[in-house]
Amino acid sequence: MLDLSLLSLCRKSKKSKQSSSHSEEDPQESAASLRTPVRKTRKQLNSQRSKLREQICCGALNKNNHVSVVLQKWTEDETQRLKEGVKKFGEGNWSRIKAYYSFKDRTNVQLKDRWRTMKKLNLL
Repeated sequence: MLDLSLLSLCRKSKKSKQSSSHSEEDPQESAASLRTPVRKTRKQLNSQRSKLREQICCGALNKNNHVSVVLQKWTEDETQRLKEGVKKFGEGNWSRIKAYYSFKDRTNVQLKDRWRTMKKLNLL
């Protein structure tokens, strides 16, 4: 008794053979399409590097190709709203706290990190 997955695999290979025999493609061309892509030329690489350098100089990207973020200090008002949010929604519900108290320039992760820092420094 044949395994069903093996049987379906055989059927697929037969279909692919039939479809390839009907196509007008050259077998060498189809084999070429399976090869790894052609490496970029030195000129293309230099062009790509210069574009990245420009973006880094403009402040859009840092040297690891990530968007740079300017850190802002937490205000007393933000800290107080975070405390109230944790009281109301509980620790770990950062997205709900963020939505309810409208932290404009803060992410959920920043809220979590601030709460962890406040706990560590006994600011609660």
